Amino acid sequence: MAKASASSVVGGSVEEVWKVVGDFGGISNWHPAIAASAIVEGAGDAAGSIQECTLGDGGKLREEQLERSDANHSYTYNITEAPMPIENYIGKIQLSAAEGNKTLVEWTSTFDVAADAEKEMVGMMNGVYQAGLDALTSKFGG
Repeated sequence: MAKASASSVVGGSVEEVWKVVGDFGGISNWHPAIAASAIVEGAGDAAGSIQECTLGDGGKLREEQLERSDANHSYTYNITEAPMPIENYIGKIQLSAAEGNKTLVEWTSTFDVAADAEKEMVGMMNGVYQAGLDALTSKFGG
């Protein structure tokens, strides 16, 4: 099983950052690789919600929110359809308070991928996560 992760401290309180990051279905509002996103099933603020994302290159992703805790500022999701050669993807975004009214954002995942593609896919996923975190740093400050 492959693992990918990235983390950054961004300006703003956990509550402020969660209003943006916790909007399952609204990732296109902050992630530069997502051209469009929308909830297609469920309400977005509960487990079982499904979002569809259109990537900048036109590729499509479909993700299901598996668990959500607004109190703990986290959600877990899986990718059910993707243009990448991965399976059994489980991702998690977790926010926690950091010193100076800032927020630590952690994005992690595990997934299955063919051995000959693992290094490339882990690198790609790490880059995708970091691009999103960099965009949050630009939005909220560092």
